[in-house]
Amino acid sequence: MALEETLGYMILGQMHPCTKIQVVVQMIEDDGSLLACAVNASCMALIDAGIQCSSMISAVSIAVEGDSKAFLLDPTHAEQLHSEFCLTVGFCSKSEGIVFSHTQGLLSKALYLETAQLAEKAAKKIEGFKRQFFDAVFMRALSNKKQEQKNR
Repeated sequence: MALEETLGYMILGQMHPCTKIQVVVQMIEDDGSLLACAVNASCMALIDAGIQCSSMISAVSIAVEGDSKAFLLDPTHAEQLHSEFCLTVGFCSKSEGIVFSHTQGLLSKALYLETAQLAEKAAKKIEGFKRQFFDAVFMRALSNKKQEQKNR
């Protein structure tokens, strides 16, 4: 349900009246950070498909180890199982705010806020990667279109 609500937040529904937009996420293997991976992949798939969106969503998972209290960015499935808690947060590129938050385990408000701040820094890196990727894709498409016009 978090995935559906998150993607619904970013899609400009008024640009697609009477249209059903269906995103299918098929999990083949879970090596951890599954929700963050599904959100990031779905966001990129929607934009690549030409669905008009108001913003991009970048999601990050962070786990905290029980004994050492170390923060683990993009934890594996085993690390998530053995951690004190795991936080998955999605950030909106437009408002720069939290769009969704999913926790596993118990944590204090102070630790939640500290972990969310670390997640925000990581999400900005993911957003930068997405922008670089789409810039390259769009520039390549533009270059191909110009080449086709020259060949006519």
